[in-house]
Amino acid sequence: TCRVMSWRLITPSTFPARPITRWRIPFAFIISTASVSERPGSQLTTFLVMTDALLAASPDFILLVSPDGRIKQASESGAKAFGTAVEKLKGRSPLEFMPDDLAEARRRHLRVVVETRSPVRFDDEKEGRWFDNILQPILDERGEVGHVAIYSRDVTDLKQAQRAAQESEARLKAIL
Repeated sequence: TCRVMSWRLITPSTFPARPITRWRIPFAFIISTASVSERPGSQLTTFLVMTDALLAASPDFILLVSPDGRIKQASESGAKAFGTAVEKLKGRSPLEFMPDDLAEARRRHLRVVVETRSPVRFDDEKEGRWFDNILQPILDERGEVGHVAIYSRDVTDLKQAQRAAQESEARLKAIL
């Protein structure tokens, strides 16, 4: 047997979520653990297969980290972005792969999520690429942050399209 996490949805009426700028999470997750068997067809095997499928299906960079920022699980696209395999990421910090100034900014965001138990969303830039980042706390049975889910989407093309539209609008206004 093995310990496995289970998830329970907490609605706004049972969780004191605080609104944040530009974005609001109307729910939170609570994680609890239970002993289950690792045999094929067991709850653990099913849970692991479903988790792997969810991570593989997303083109976004997805990480599950401990409150101190150590990677517990990662999507293939997340590992690819760091230039390594998923298994080699586990136990490491994603901040190891970033310039110091970006790593410090992301460390501050993680600290806010852990201290406030509230999600954070922010954009930042790394080596000419823009990313929309969401840090979602995952609470344990005591209501403390047990893990943080990190979702990061490359929005460089969107930012470039927005900039081009703004420049076109400015040129058109100048002509008229």
